[in-house]
Amino acid sequence: MRSLVVAGSLLFLVACDRPSEAADEAGSEAVGTQHLTADNFDDFVATRGKLAVVMFHASWCGPCKIQEPIVEEVVAEFGGEAVFGMVNVDSSEHLAKSHGVTGIPDLRIYRNGVMVDAMKGAIPKEQVRNHFAIQVAQLGEANEEAPAGGGEAGAPVSPMGKEWLPPGVEKR
Repeated sequence: MRSLVVAGSLLFLVACDRPSEAADEAGSEAVGTQHLTADNFDDFVATRGKLAVVMFHASWCGPCKIQEPIVEEVVAEFGGEAVFGMVNVDSSEHLAKSHGVTGIPDLRIYRNGVMVDAMKGAIPKEQVRNHFAIQVAQLGEANEEAPAGGGEAGAPVSPMGKEWLPPGVEKR
């Protein structure tokens, strides 16, 4: 009887040692960090005027636990220039596969829906900061170049003439 109580106690301690996946995800996310799934991923990365930073991770991954606070801190340093989201590869396996994730942590930076940078593994804070600085600078340039309406207001759009040929090509 005593061995049964000891075995039951050990089982309870082991079960309590590892928090549930939902609790782990909810507790590990900083304010402003979004949990991404297939339902909201495309909208998140298409955020206009900001960098969308996505980290593919797993709750059991040691390097992911190291990388997450580094990325959160660097995103916070860039203030309103970036938003941060995390994809759990265990609960969103199809999403990770469809984006070619082969290892974690996998950190990706998107600008207006297009991936512009990627980093794999646990990356030092300075290196993450340098990647962000480059992309934020390019984000500023892209915002200055693009007019607010996506083009010149009132500019007529006309079809290309039928007689147009590329340079060096002659009409037969």
